Amino acid sequence: MKPKWIAFLMLVVVSGVIALGHSNTAQQSINMVGVVEDVRFGPSGDHLINAPNGHISFQKNADGYRIWVPGRFPITPTPTSTPTPSPSVHEEGGFVFDVTNWPSPGPSPDLPTPPTFVLGHVVDENNPDCGPYIFDRNYKALNAVIPGASPNTLLGFYDAEYHADCASEPLLSSIGIAKSTDGGISWDEDGQIIKGLDQAILGVDVVIAKQLAAADPSPAASPQIIDCGASGPSAVVGNDGYIYLYYADRTPLTGRPDSIYVARAAVTTDGQPLNWQKWVGEVWGAVGDQKTAVPILEPSASAKIALQPHVSWNTSLNEWLMVFKTAIDFEVATSVDGVHWNPSVPLLQFDPNDKDTGFPTLISTDEGETSQRVTGTNVWLYYSSLPKPPPSPTPSVTPTATSIDFHHYHGHFVQFTISDATPPVTTASIAGPLGLNGWYTGPTTVSFMATDDLSGVARTEYSLDNGATWTTGSSVSLDASAIYNLLYRSIDEDGNVEAAQSLTVMLDSTPLRLPRVRILHRSSITWVWLR
Repeated sequence: MKPKWIAFLMLVVVSGVIALGHSNTAQQSINMVGVVEDVRFGPSGDHLINAPNGHISFQKNADGYRIWVPGRFPITPTPTSTPTPSPSVHEEGGFVFDVTNWPSPGPSPDLPTPPTFVLGHVVDENNPDCGPYIFDRNYKALNAVIPGASPNTLLGFYDAEYHADCASEPLLSSIGIAKSTDGGISWDEDGQIIKGLDQAILGVDVVIAKQLAAADPSPAASPQIIDCGASGPSAVVGNDGYIYLYYADRTPLTGRPDSIYVARAAVTTDGQPLNWQKWVGEVWGAVGDQKTAVPILEPSASAKIALQPHVSWNTSLNEWLMVFKTAIDFEVATSVDGVHWNPSVPLLQFDPNDKDTGFPTLISTDEGETSQRVTGTNVWLYYSSLPKPPPSPTPSVTPTATSIDFHHYHGHFVQFTISDATPPVTTASIAGPLGLNGWYTGPTTVSFMATDDLSGVARTEYSLDNGATWTTGSSVSLDASAIYNLLYRSIDEDGNVEAAQSLTVMLDSTPLRLPRVRILHRSSITWVWLR
């Protein structure tokens, strides 16, 4: 396992504090605390390639962690008559790893146990499957594993692909669902649940015809690759009895940018979700309607695309946290309700020496997290990239240099910490008898109310001597006549100190006495006190 040194040199520039947008202007920060390292899924000589080729899922159990990783495992030891970069027959899809510690404690992000193939296809590159349309005919791989409503039931959401031209592209993707009752080793596939908008609106035959026409235009023209459909599912279970499924949709035929969407479904007692509702903009659409959806996050002009979302509840932010891929970087966004998202900000800029980068997942395991659906203060970003091939002719390589596979994705790993960078906000209220011109005329109490939307308020304190000393308390009582110049502030659990606020209280508790007035009468003098 070697540092990905080129990316590290680039990241020195971009790995400072990154502020996340927030609805009340709070500032959270994600700091990179390590270097980008290569990660191997399986022991040397017995590991996955093209991994991760989607999001990673895990479940904590009594023995450690069970981890699902999408990838490819060669099963043919010798090349076929058609030269290929790797054996032509392979298992492709979702694989399981069982480990005791991951990715901490310890410095290694590698998964040292051999992979177990659990869902997908056995593929022969020289004899591709070119039959009629089946939504997951050419590819399927688990991207999200969550618990079902029934005990010992797991639900798996998988990327599904149909390859229109009997090649890897163009493809029509959608999302399927599967169920496991043995801990995620064997899966019963329950069919397609999310269609892409192009397929739902235009119909599968129209989409395939347009893809084939662009890939093999007539009369002869420059061929185009048009990929369509929903992909990259990430699932969480809400407290309201719904599963929320986040995914990206590539909709070139209906003229929309690659964006991120969400659908939801109620969970029945047997663990099977009901029909899905897509978010259609401020409301949920009709159950089962696949033709209408509004993105919850669209790419900026520079980002161009928004794909492969992974969503978790972050206990450090007390908000939903999404990481996703753009054309130039990974970005992150936050949300209070999981539907309305704050503007995204860059997390990790792509290495310019890579041809493609993607498939991000944020993982936490050292603060009691039991699955990929929850992250904490320490997060590990897993992703993969495809190196650019060398220029032709290939430059000479020294015998000791490690060969690089330019034909498959390579896994990477880097650690970040998430923290609260915003101090609390304290308000003060005054209770007491109020006289003229702002003066209080009797015992007066100043009470403090502090709020902090992230780590929480640790204490509130006040000072009556211009900050020389501070007293902890949620209120202060004032009795003696004086003009009080009061300072107050709060500190949150992350140690952020609020800038001191000031308040002036004028208190005069001395009874009011006015001069006597002499009233002259014809027979006497009367003294009257005016009150």
